[in-house]
Amino acid sequence: RLFLLFDVHFNKHTVTMDPDELYTLRAQFWLGHYNLCINEGKAIARRPMSTQLKAEREEFVLRAQLALGQYDRVVKESSGADKSPGKRGVGACVWMDLKGRKRMA
Repeated sequence: RLFLLFDVHFNKHTVTMDPDELYTLRAQFWLGHYNLCINEGKAIARRPMSTQLKAEREEFVLRAQLALGQYDRVVKESSGADKSPGKRGVGACVWMDLKGRKRMA
């Protein structure tokens, strides 16, 4: 893992933040390594983390699956009232994309 220190300047105070547990996952996603992102998401799923980080991890995995064209998996994982707003949002993107493709056909 690559560890960097980020300095944030706000009101003449310096706050130093260490990267969190999702640093590698985010990096893989933003670099376009979607399969590695999915694998990283599965690997860190067993680690203890806050509910906010868990939700973000699941959203990045869904977004990587969406980028790979795995629409059925994304719809299956993102549907339901018990899902986070982010996961439902990714599912809505798939639905809108598929609806638009059917109109064009």
